[in-house]
Amino acid sequence: MLEYEQMTTSPFSPLALDGRPLGEILAVLYQEEERTPWADRFGELMRHSLRWPAEQLRTLSLFSGGGGLDIAFHDAGFDVVEMVELSPSYCATLTHNAVPGGMLAGSQVRCGDIRTYDAGHLRNIAFIIGGPPCQTFSAAGRRMAGAPGAKDPRGELFEPYVALLKQLQPRGFLFENVPGIKSADGGKTWPRILQEFDRAGYDVFERVLDAADYGVPQHRERLFVVGVRKGSGTFAFPRPTHGPDAETGLEHFPAGQAVAGADVSGVIRGIGGIYGHLLPDIPPGLNYSFYTARMGDPRPLFAWRSKFSDFLYKADPERPVRTLKAADSGYTGPFSWENRVFTSGELKRLQTFPDAYVLHGTSKGQGEQIGNAVPPQVGRILALAILDQVFGLPIPWTVPYLKPGEPLSFSRLKRNRQADSLAKARAAHAKRGVTPLVSAARHVSRNRRLGTGFEWTEHETGTGVYRVEADLGEKEWRISAGERLEGYGYELELRPSRDRSWHIPLERVVLIGRDRQAETHTALWLAFEEFLREVYGKYDLVQLSDYYYYPSRIQARFTFPGARPRGKVWKALRAVVEGHGVGERMMVHQLAKIWGLKEMDVLPVLQGLRALGYEVRGASTNLQMSPEEYLVPYAFPSLRPKSVQRHQLLKQLEQAPAAAGLLATADDEEDD
Repeated sequence: MLEYEQMTTSPFSPLALDGRPLGEILAVLYQEEERTPWADRFGELMRHSLRWPAEQLRTLSLFSGGGGLDIAFHDAGFDVVEMVELSPSYCATLTHNAVPGGMLAGSQVRCGDIRTYDAGHLRNIAFIIGGPPCQTFSAAGRRMAGAPGAKDPRGELFEPYVALLKQLQPRGFLFENVPGIKSADGGKTWPRILQEFDRAGYDVFERVLDAADYGVPQHRERLFVVGVRKGSGTFAFPRPTHGPDAETGLEHFPAGQAVAGADVSGVIRGIGGIYGHLLPDIPPGLNYSFYTARMGDPRPLFAWRSKFSDFLYKADPERPVRTLKAADSGYTGPFSWENRVFTSGELKRLQTFPDAYVLHGTSKGQGEQIGNAVPPQVGRILALAILDQVFGLPIPWTVPYLKPGEPLSFSRLKRNRQADSLAKARAAHAKRGVTPLVSAARHVSRNRRLGTGFEWTEHETGTGVYRVEADLGEKEWRISAGERLEGYGYELELRPSRDRSWHIPLERVVLIGRDRQAETHTALWLAFEEFLREVYGKYDLVQLSDYYYYPSRIQARFTFPGARPRGKVWKALRAVVEGHGVGERMMVHQLAKIWGLKEMDVLPVLQGLRALGYEVRGASTNLQMSPEEYLVPYAFPSLRPKSVQRHQLLKQLEQAPAAAGLLATADDEEDD
């Protein structure tokens, strides 16, 4: 084994000798981890050792982002002549680091849309790197009712990528994206992309790799595709350098060791807001699901899968963190095991961005650039394999390769981590000693205002103000709102479903509308939600009912003590509250049959439901849905001021006849 003392005057000369196994090189660099991050030193070693004729490896970078792949390929001696990126803030980062002496020195930054990019001035491009934005193929997209794939305009960005391949005819390319690209749009998008690569003249070789297997202190599964000009040979992916599939003996690199000594200037202790106080009790490695029944919480605050997996996710210092993403809220992790936000300096370490690499923008913007990037350390190992196999260049170290179809362990390890998380959560709950829920009976009267964006605020008088009366018993709640109009009332009786507890001690909740103004229906649900939060800590109605993928924990009955209303929206509302046509994608004709409407009335009724705060999804909000398909996820109004879906324009409904008339009392309207 080489000793670091050998590298004092010319630090990398002994390591640049031909034929040494890559694992041995990494092991030596580990010895100085406390002084300088080993991945940074590996990048320096590559820049010192891998130098090629300037014209041999002319490379074009597309969708360059914050520069993760560009760092890696610069380190490997590729001449990245241009970097094409749309975002001005990302371009500022690339430009800063492309100055003489910078890590991307020699590259030109082209800030603009790839669809209008003109590559006519480029000559002798040998390689292309980069992958289009992944959001349209991501797990988040699938969670929102299926990833849209190429139906989303961002999903079409592979087309200009392929056009540049045809125009420039490089020897090969590296394309990176989320694994979900293969199943997006019902699996239709991926074969189309492969067909386009084939037509461009390339054989492609693909693998899903986990960044943690290559020394990144982060589990990040991504699909990598290497294209090689037809007839030029094959490509094998490099064997992991870390973890159970490696031959080096190196274990996965833990997050705690990675961030030791990182820049923590400007660190903010703790997080605020309505959820911030929950973070300290969450064991390292877990997220909001710690507070679910499935994870052993006897007083669950959240429903299983009701939030994204990054919500209140706290990193474990003894393991790699979960995938870093561009943060979308103040509760998006990973958070430090010190119950605070990671600094940009720490996030750079977790993504193996060099300490010396400068990121522009706010802390949030820098985190976004890091989260959207390819970890440079993964890129470095892939670049070595490309130098060796695609270009046949004499790299100085021995890189072991995977056999075609050889299985990797990360899926099995993920299942093991889930089992470990469950055991850790249940042990923590046992130590917490949570007491049973007990609520004293009381009567409450309060005034609340329902805003146009479904705000529910304290307000004494004015438009949209409701007098809410509530009898909150130990086993039963009765909540009423609206004007007292003789013969116009209705009741919603809510009970836990017969086979699934709703995890609160109530046996029944009755919501009483004192009139039949449709907005009163929304006010009643918001009042119920407010009391749920105050008494039992449930943050919204979804946490009581469960995420819509699963059977609802609430069974409801809609009754009218007085005259039965005959309006179309009321007809559909009653069916929706009782769970009919809810929680699954349905065609217009199916909804019409279930709700007892004519097909022509379905769109106006959906528009009316949306105006009452019901989430309604369709082809324009979720591009993977067909034009005649709709989804009402929940049997209650779930749109709130910060709901993503509230700001989505549902074009089909906007074009439907106005629903204003359908939201009135409508007792004089005849049934169809």
